Amino acid sequence: MRSENVNMRAVMAQATGLLQLKQQIRVIVATMFSVSSIVALLVAIVADGRAAASVFGGGLVQSIAVLAYGAVVYMPPKVTLKTLFYRQMLAQITKIVVAILGLWGAFSVPGVNPVMLLLGFIGALAAYGVVLFY
Repeated sequence: MRSENVNMRAVMAQATGLLQLKQQIRVIVATMFSVSSIVALLVAIVADGRAAASVFGGGLVQSIAVLAYGAVVYMPPKVTLKTLFYRQMLAQITKIVVAILGLWGAFSVPGVNPVMLLLGFIGALAAYGVVLFY
C-alpha cells in the first residue's frame, strides 16, 4: 500500500466551499420559490388565475434549473480541484439547458400567459442574483 502526501489545507478548503455552496443553493431555491409565490399571489389579486399560474410556472422553471445545477455539482466522486472545476462548468451548462427546455415546455402549455411566465422567470432570476451577490 502506497502512502501519498495529502495537502489537508486544500482538501478542507474544498470541503468548506462545497458546504457553503450547498447552503447557498438551498437559500437560493427557497428565495426563488418565495418570490415566485408572492408575485403570483399579487398577480392573482390584480389579474386572473391563469396569469398567476404563469408567473408561478416561470419561477418554478428557474427553481428546477438551480436544483439541476446542484444535482450535477454534488455527483460523486469529488476527487480533485480540477474535476470540481469541470463539474461546475457542466453544472452551469445543465442549468442553462434545463431553463431553456423548461421555458420551451411552459410556453407550449395551452392558455399560458407568456408575458407573465417571463415575469416570473425574471423575478426568480433576480432573486437568484440577490442571494448570490449578498
